[in-house]
Amino acid sequence: MRKKRALPSVPGLSADSARFMADLQKETDRGVALVGAAFLDEALEAMLRAFFADDSNCADSLLGTDRPLGTFSARTRAARCLGLLGPNMHCDLNTIRDIRNYFAHCHRQVSFDSPEVQGLCGSIKTGNSIATLMELRMSPRFRFILAVVLLTQQLLIRGLSLKHLATGKDFTGSG
Repeated sequence: MRKKRALPSVPGLSADSARFMADLQKETDRGVALVGAAFLDEALEAMLRAFFADDSNCADSLLGTDRPLGTFSARTRAARCLGLLGPNMHCDLNTIRDIRNYFAHCHRQVSFDSPEVQGLCGSIKTGNSIATLMELRMSPRFRFILAVVLLTQQLLIRGLSLKHLATGKDFTGSG
C-alpha cells in the first residue's frame, strides 16, 4: 500500500526551509536545479491551498498529481491569474522551471557553467538588488540558489498572510 503524501502547508514548509537551504548548498548542480524547483513547486501549492476555499477535497481535485493544477507550470500560471504573483516573480518562476527542465531532460553533461544555463540564470531578476547592494558578483549557480531561497520565502510569507476564500453560496430559485 502506497503511503499518502503529506500535503504541503505554509507553516510546514516554513519550518523546513532552513534545513532545505543548508541541504541545497551540498547538492550537485543537477540536484540544485531539481530540488530547488521542487521546493518552489511545493511552496506554490501551499500558497494556493492557503488561498482557496477551506475544502481540501476540492483543492486536492485541482492540485493533486495529474490534476489541472498539478504541475509547476500550471500552479505558476494560476497564482499569477489569481493576483498572488507579480510579473517579475512569475517570470522568474518560469525561468527556474526552464532551468529545471534543461537539467532534467538534457542528455549530456550540464552544469550551471553551460552557456544555455548561464543565459537563463542571467535573466533572473530576484536577488539582483541584494547583489547590487552588497556588491556581490554572482555565479549562475549562486544566482539560482539565491532566487530559489528568496522566492520560496516570498511565497511562504504571502501564504501566511492569506485567508481562505469564503465558500460560495448556492443560488436559490425565485420562481
